[in-house]
Amino acid sequence: MGNVKEMLLSVTYTDASVSRENVLGNTVFNDDKLKININNECSANGKYNEIVTEITAKQDVAVRYIDISFVLDEAFLNDKLVYFYNGWLTNDWVENRKYIGNTGIIGRDVTLLKNAETNDSFFVGYITANRFWTYIKFSEKAVVFRHFMEDKIIPLGKSYALERILSAYNANEFDYLEHYSNRIAEIYNIKLDKTMPTGWCSWSCFYKNIDQENVTDATEGLFNTSVKMNLLQLDDGWQDEGEQFSGEWVEDRKKFPEGLRSFADKLNAQGINLGLWLAPTLPWRNSKFTDKLVGELWKPQPDTPAEILEKIAKNPPRYDIGKPEVLEHYKRVFKRLKEECGATYYKLDFLFDTIRIDIENEQFVTFENDYFVAVYRKMLMAIREGVGQDSFMLACGAPILECAGIFDGSRIAPDIVWPKGVGEFSSWTIVKRCIVNVLLRYFYHNKLFYGDADGVILRDYDIGDGFDGSYHEVRAWATVAAISGGLILQNDINRMISPARKKIFYNLFPTNTRAFKPVDFFEMPYPTQSYLDVAPDAKMLAVFNLDENRRRHTVSFENLGLRGKYIIVNAWEKRIIGAFEQEYIEPCLLPHSAEMYLIRQIPKNPEFIFMDNNLFLGQDMVKSSYNDGKLIITIEEKAEQCTDRDVYFFVPNGFECEYDAVYTFDEGKIHCLKGPVSCGETVIFIKEG
Repeated sequence: MGNVKEMLLSVTYTDASVSRENVLGNTVFNDDKLKININNECSANGKYNEIVTEITAKQDVAVRYIDISFVLDEAFLNDKLVYFYNGWLTNDWVENRKYIGNTGIIGRDVTLLKNAETNDSFFVGYITANRFWTYIKFSEKAVVFRHFMEDKIIPLGKSYALERILSAYNANEFDYLEHYSNRIAEIYNIKLDKTMPTGWCSWSCFYKNIDQENVTDATEGLFNTSVKMNLLQLDDGWQDEGEQFSGEWVEDRKKFPEGLRSFADKLNAQGINLGLWLAPTLPWRNSKFTDKLVGELWKPQPDTPAEILEKIAKNPPRYDIGKPEVLEHYKRVFKRLKEECGATYYKLDFLFDTIRIDIENEQFVTFENDYFVAVYRKMLMAIREGVGQDSFMLACGAPILECAGIFDGSRIAPDIVWPKGVGEFSSWTIVKRCIVNVLLRYFYHNKLFYGDADGVILRDYDIGDGFDGSYHEVRAWATVAAISGGLILQNDINRMISPARKKIFYNLFPTNTRAFKPVDFFEMPYPTQSYLDVAPDAKMLAVFNLDENRRRHTVSFENLGLRGKYIIVNAWEKRIIGAFEQEYIEPCLLPHSAEMYLIRQIPKNPEFIFMDNNLFLGQDMVKSSYNDGKLIITIEEKAEQCTDRDVYFFVPNGFECEYDAVYTFDEGKIHCLKGPVSCGETVIFIKEG
């Protein structure tokens, strides 16, 4: 196990006693209180180990923590060691960090460690979240995978399966992340088959100041185009403020005088779904329902220390989600919301606050009936039962793995705009760090859930929140939203957006539903290139400069696994740059910007190259074949959403066609069939010279 010299299992009991043992390989841990079986199950031809652990009590015993510590070898643990920090929640910032000097940190779910000097690696992550609250502690010499056992008494003879851990040594990071997410999807039988939500969200446009009039005004013209969007999501503020965070969630009839059901029906008639934001687990103190909910609220244990009670008092109340009556409450409320309001999309926020007390000091809410994660998942399933399997549920402010198999979508970055006065960061700093989140969390998308990078912000005016993005900053974030493969929701007043910025938005449709992955996952301080295979001989490549100065940027074909000569097209500008071998050098990548390129090998026969319809240049909706003097170009029906449909195709030397040549290479010419070219088959006759 090269990079890990010891795997220590330790049990911290509530009485502060500790038992510890080196458990490398299959083994049994024994002391006078617990028996623990640890099995390493090989998977995928021995590339990966699944650590399966079962504990059995030899007596009634209270346990605080069970740790598996991966003690790092000294040769692996040097200044070149980098690790992936995955944050705590859906909305936390993530990044790659140097290991030395960045310990004492707590993270969650999965981490990847790689030594840039030796190229050795160690990857490890939890792949189940069924019962126990788990997290990762980065200590000076070890990565500690901790089960928080809540000081609960395990009765004599009682057995529990701990959460499964997937590890790999000196594997390829992309292969590991693929296997990691596939394995979770397999365990939880995740099938993502709902239509990708696209459309508009109110939050970064109006924040809480929404009503039917301003929402209708803001979205005027947005849904009346050839682009098919399917969602209008009302964020915080649609509810009666006198019942804010009440758990009852009643519409504010002053803001929506016709009622949300009527509003939803009008949207449905246009093929648009209504979405609602809720924070279902936190009844607010100013709610007129609070007095009625006293019996359903969580109360700390009588022996809770005074300093913890003081921290609890600063937080809003929370439900005791371990109580059956609370679960029934959730089913009733969400069933009523669906029937009365007509919503079929639910963004559930602040879910982690169900147990939040003090992360840094490892203090969490516990429930009497069961361990936290078992209780939490039952609560989520009660909400799912209330809204039905046909509704779309999006996790926000939530632990990630604990939501697996229940939610359809999940945030993968913080809010892209913060209201003025919140936090200390500039608008661009927020955008930049959110971009890094999307690039590094690509592996979740279309496996555990549909990723939500947050809204596409286009505006060049300040609505009082301090955001006023330059054209290139706006386009960089739109690029990232597009390559996330996930939700695309505009957050602006549509009539106030300039034509150039509207064009940025419509260039994202029809949406690409596959996530790009970094060329170099461990590139510091952030990945500068991210790609998607679009054909055996073609890739889409996004390139980023998130820094303060312009720079030249080199795209190495070898790093992309490409050999030969390739045509490069700028996807935002729909401009043929030229043909290149080995590398392409972008001479001036502007600060705070992103570019997107199609890199497609020069073919030997006539062949479709690109269409100018959207940011993905038709690569996901146009195919071609050549035989006996006929180039047949087939365009899928979804291209009808695009007003621009000029088709560009390559004709090698020795062939001729009647259409105008727009670019000449040594090997042949690119010709243009002016559009909009009809969907279906188009035949172009080619003469062989």
